[in-house]
Amino acid sequence: VAINHSSMSAPHPLQPSPSLRARILDILKNPEARPSAVRFGYHVSGTYNVNDPESGGGSNGAAIYLHEQRDDPANKGLADDMISRVDQLRLTEPDVSRADVCALFGALAVKDMGGPEIPVRMGRQDYWVDGTAHAKFKGIDVEAPPTASAHLPAASGDAAHLRDVFNRQGFGDRDIVVLSGGHSVGRCHIERSGYDGAWTENPTEFDNSYFTNLVNLTWKPREWDGPLQYTDEETGTLLMLPTDMALLTDPEFRKHVDRYAKDCDGFFADFADAYARVLELGCPWSSS
Repeated sequence: VAINHSSMSAPHPLQPSPSLRARILDILKNPEARPSAVRFGYHVSGTYNVNDPESGGGSNGAAIYLHEQRDDPANKGLADDMISRVDQLRLTEPDVSRADVCALFGALAVKDMGGPEIPVRMGRQDYWVDGTAHAKFKGIDVEAPPTASAHLPAASGDAAHLRDVFNRQGFGDRDIVVLSGGHSVGRCHIERSGYDGAWTENPTEFDNSYFTNLVNLTWKPREWDGPLQYTDEETGTLLMLPTDMALLTDPEFRKHVDRYAKDCDGFFADFADAYARVLELGCPWSSS
C-alpha cells in the first residue's frame, strides 16, 4: 500500500467538544459497550507495523470498514457492533471522520469507567467507506489492509509471542504489561473468541484489579471442553488467558505486574501514555 501522507491534514489542536463527548457516551451507554470500545480502539490501531509504516495499518484510514478486517476472526462480533455505533454517531456528526470516532470511543470509554483521561488528537481521515476508496483519496494507491489475526496477539500465546506482536507495533515490555491492564474491563465471549469469563469481579470498572488478581489469587487450568484458560481457585469464577499468565512467569513482565498491583495511580499514568500512543499508530503526525 502506498499512502501519500503529505495529503493528510494536520491533527486538530483541540480535544473533542463537550457536546461530542456527551453524544459518544450516550451511544456507549450500554455497560458492555464501553469495555468493547476500549478493545475496539486497540484492534483498529494494532495492525500497524513500525517496520513497514506504509503498509496501511494503524488508526488512520478506518480500515476496519473493509471486509478483510471487519470479517476477520479476531474481530468477530466486535467490529460489527462498534461500526454500527460509529455510524450512528456520524448521522449527527458527519464532519468527524470514522477514524477519529473509533479512537474517541476507546479513549472516552476508559475515562467514563473510572480510568485516566486519554489525550486524543483529531485529524485522522477515512481511506475507505463501505469497502471502497473514498473519493477524496482516489489519487492514493489503496489496497487491502493488514489483517487483524496476523497483527494482534493470540490469546494462546506466550511471552515471546507478546513481544513479537507488540514490538512490531513499537511497544516495549512496560507497554505490553500496562496495555494488558485493559483486561480490568470486559469479558471473553464463547461465541466470539471461544474463551469464557471476565478477568475481574467488576468488569465495567477501570482500575488495577486485573493486576491484583494476577498476583494475589491462585490460578489453575480450567477443566472444560474449551481452549486452555485459567480460573482462580478461590472462587472458580474468574478468567486468565495464557497471555495473561505469561506476564506472571516472565521475570521482566512480572516486575511491572507487581508494581501496578501496588500502585493504581502509576498504572493509570502509564496506561494513559501507552493507550494514547496506540490510538495514534499509523497517523501522519505520530512521529512528530
